[in-house]
Amino acid sequence: MRGSRFVKVAVVWSVVLGSMLLAGVSRAEPVWVRTYNGPDSSYDEVHAIGTDDSGCVIVSGYSSLSGSDNEFVTIKYRPDGSTAWLRHFNPGAGLDGATALAVDLTGSVVATGYRGDPTSQYGDWATIKYSSAGESLWAAIRGDGDEDRAFCVGVDSAGNSYVAGQTGWNNDLDFEVVKYDASGDEDWVFIYDGGYDDGAEAVCVDRQGYTYATGWTESGGGLDDLITWKLGLGGESLWANVYDGPAGEYDKGLAIAVDPSGNIIVAGTSQDTANRENYIVIKYSPGGETLWTRRFTGPNFMPDRVSGMAVDAAGNIYVTGTTHLDPAHYNYATVKFSPGGVQRWVAYYQGPRYFDKACGLALDADANVYVAGSSLNDSLQWDVVTIKYDSAGRQLWLERFNLPSTFDEAYVLAVSRQGNVFVGGRTEIENHGIDYLTLAYGTAGAVAETPNDIRGTMNVRATVVRGVLSLPAKGEGRMACSELLDISGRKVLGLHPGANDVSRLRPGVYFVRSGLSAVGREPSAVSCHRIVIQR
Repeated sequence: MRGSRFVKVAVVWSVVLGSMLLAGVSRAEPVWVRTYNGPDSSYDEVHAIGTDDSGCVIVSGYSSLSGSDNEFVTIKYRPDGSTAWLRHFNPGAGLDGATALAVDLTGSVVATGYRGDPTSQYGDWATIKYSSAGESLWAAIRGDGDEDRAFCVGVDSAGNSYVAGQTGWNNDLDFEVVKYDASGDEDWVFIYDGGYDDGAEAVCVDRQGYTYATGWTESGGGLDDLITWKLGLGGESLWANVYDGPAGEYDKGLAIAVDPSGNIIVAGTSQDTANRENYIVIKYSPGGETLWTRRFTGPNFMPDRVSGMAVDAAGNIYVTGTTHLDPAHYNYATVKFSPGGVQRWVAYYQGPRYFDKACGLALDADANVYVAGSSLNDSLQWDVVTIKYDSAGRQLWLERFNLPSTFDEAYVLAVSRQGNVFVGGRTEIENHGIDYLTLAYGTAGAVAETPNDIRGTMNVRATVVRGVLSLPAKGEGRMACSELLDISGRKVLGLHPGANDVSRLRPGVYFVRSGLSAVGREPSAVSCHRIVIQR
């Protein structure tokens, strides 16, 4: 399954993205940036993401039509950032939205979430499947207008879809998993009612067609236990395993995967005896036996919350989330466990201010680890921060992305088979409200950036306004010479102070390289900074 949940127009931008490329340190370049502004110019957020075998990325979430009416908007982008298709799905007159998606072997896309009632918090499950070309294949609504909501989806090699979440009313929610066949018909439905509130948070399917789901079950008095199920080919229960942590209070499964040996890995959150949330990782055998249980607590014994988990081809387990490096700071914490449950390393990220929250984790074919999330900057605004680690926990690059908006936040990420990294979330743009944000990162580019403090160079703070790049001139009585480079370092356009027409260039990341004069430019007098061109 290539999907994740953690686990949700022409633009006038003044882009300030310059930073120094340190010698010997690799980084990713944001190859392209895409936003989507819905018809209401209000709230549009990406909450689901996946990739197909051709390297395309698909995002979905919710888009506002009016104050009390949202719809699913699902967009497929080609590897170069061009839009392959965009589809709307408005199953009701209320607050509808996608919470997860998955992409099958044919490139078909299954998006699931909820259909809301316009006058209450209640609603139904809503699921839609598109072909690789964006044709609507089927749509399914399930529920009775209660507090029904789908949180996750998986697919198998036969084109079947497995959706899981919660159904029922408050104080009597049930854990539910539904299998849809390739035509969208219900094959089977599994419901567990533990007597109080129960719900599924994550689902996966193994190669034999067995289904695994994890979430929570309430044992009474608001005390939740982590519960994991294995379901047979007909949806029958094969086993269930309940984990009640040391505090006996709040334990919840949030992510699930099957390792290469067929063992089941569950990650989630569990309270300790001091009522602090910790990471919890549990490994089960195919028969449901608990092989080991591991907890992770950050250095300040403050709450630690899981937001993503992945397993590599060797069976190593990687978990990320949010911890506290000191009581006042929230920080990324990414942990690797061996197949035997030995903690191999932990990597932290602390941004310039006091709040950094990881949204998820993904791996590439070489077991490099990618973590994305949101981080407050010095202006107390949100930026998207994406980090790449190698399998030994060494940081290979860190990319901090911000547009000139109040905030840019990451909610989901995915890595394609080709090794490209995609991050989805939201950005705030003047006169547009909150928009979809999709970022694409490739391998390290051929252009090295420099700090913008070289005497005599242009002070490039490029502005893109509907295809026009404006450059101010700054020099000691001499005209500065500038050129525009693509991400490979190839010159695509000569630039001059003032307005430069870039409307015919493909949207994406470029570099403005400037120097003292047209001839005799010594390397020390040349500066290079990134810009983003958007249509």
